[in-house]
Parts: sequence; C-alpha cells; structure tokens
Amino acid sequence: VPPVFAYPDKPSIAFLQRSLGPARMMGLGDAFPPNIPLFYGLRDARIDNPSLPTAYARLVAPLSRDQMVPRFARPRHPLYDLLGVRYMAVRPRVRWNLPLVYRDRDMWVYERPGALPLLFLPARARIQRDEPWLKWVQENTDFAARALVAPSAERWQHWRSKPGDGSTVTLTSYGPALLRARAALAAPRLLASSLYQDGNWSLLDGGVRVPTTLANGPFLASWLPAGEHDLILVYRPFRFVAGCLLAALALAAAAVLWVPRPV
Repeated sequence: VPPVFAYPDKPSIAFLQRSLGPARMMGLGDAFPPNIPLFYGLRDARIDNPSLPTAYARLVAPLSRDQMVPRFARPRHPLYDLLGVRYMAVRPRVRWNLPLVYRDRDMWVYERPGALPLLFLPARARIQRDEPWLKWVQENTDFAARALVAPSAERWQHWRSKPGDGSTVTLTSYGPALLRARAALAAPRLLASSLYQDGNWSLLDGGVRVPTTLANGPFLASWLPAGEHDLILVYRPFRFVAGCLLAALALAAAAVLWVPRPV
C-alpha cells in the first residue's frame, strides 16, 4: 500500500513542516496523535513508547491527562517553554488565548511565543544540592531566567550573569544526531538545552571535546568560558556502535568459514 494512504499530505502538516524548524510541536488532547508527526519529519515533544526514559516520563507527567498515553494538555505550562514547544495542533474550532497561525477544516495550529530554542543561555544557575530536581523543575516558571544545574568541577556555587551581558548562541544547523552552533560570550556562561542526555551526547568546541553536565533534570548543559565558540553537539550511542562492530566481525568470520578455500 502506498504510504500516502496511511500518512497523507495535508496543508496543515505542510505548514508545520515549513515553519517548525528546530523547534518542537505537539498535538493537544487527541489531535495529531503522538509518534505520527515523526513520519512527517516533525519534532514531537510527546513520546509514546514502552522504552520512554523514566526521568522524562516523570518530568512531563503534569502535562498529560492519561497515565498510559501521552495526551498532553495545559498548553500554557512553563514546561513547554523548556521543551521548546512552539506550535500546538488542535482540533478545528478549539480556542486558546494564543496566536492562531493556521487553520483549515482538518486542524488549527497555535503558536507559543515563549518557547525556548534547543540551546539557550539562562541568566542564573542554581547548583543542585539536596533538593529533588523534579519538584524544582516542575515548579519553575521561567527557564530563561533560572536553571537548576548539577554540581561539577567547572561550577559548584550558585551563579548569576551580569545585566546587559550581550552573550548570544545561534543554532546554525540541526539534525537528529548532529547540531552546530555559534556562541559569542562576553563572560563565562551556562549553555543549557532541551536535549535529553542519556550519556551519549558529546559537545565539541572548535573540534575539542569539552566537559558537560546536567541542567533542569536530565538535559544536556555545559559551562563555557568567554569568547567565540564553534560548537558541535553529536549523538554517539557507543553501545549501539559496539554492537554493530561485533556483528560485523561475526559476519566476517562466518564469511571466512563458509567460503571455500581456493585450490
């Protein structure tokens, strides 16, 4: 069966494909069910998968109205800003106090102006001590202003940027496993993100690997010194690569044993 019958091209989906960029989207309630946007190349904040990481499931629990299926609601919740959810797809004629940027008979799309980019520079950082990260993150109302950061060799005390710092970070290219960015920092800053760190994300600055830490619970972060930075974030699942190498060696050994020796 041609894929177009299962995943038809619709004007509303084409709008999201043109406009979303590196940001994320979601379907509110039953609109645009989770996992389906992935077939259209759209970044979905919802994950409907038995292997959903526990930390992420606990983090987004206040957003879902169903414990078994991610049926997200509460579209003005600050967690959506942290997750970079820029667009919400809803059923036609469902009204919210947000900018309506697209509508047709199949779907209405609202925009969330407060969505943070994948990489951002918080103004303040609180070093996590004994307080549970989950409670702090779920109660934070402004992730651009405040971030909870795990202690590291680079920073073990609370930190605040100077007013009018002028530092910037710009994402120049993006993909599922490789992102490039340029940062111009007037002072040492915390680079925060909404990339789930399962141990396989690495950060390169000018081609040199730099230390990373965790911010706002399970998300990748790093302390960067002042100056110009050419950043590359790369996802390398080492266990998967090791498994592929072992499989390749096994196939090579099998080929050697199965192919007759030349006379």
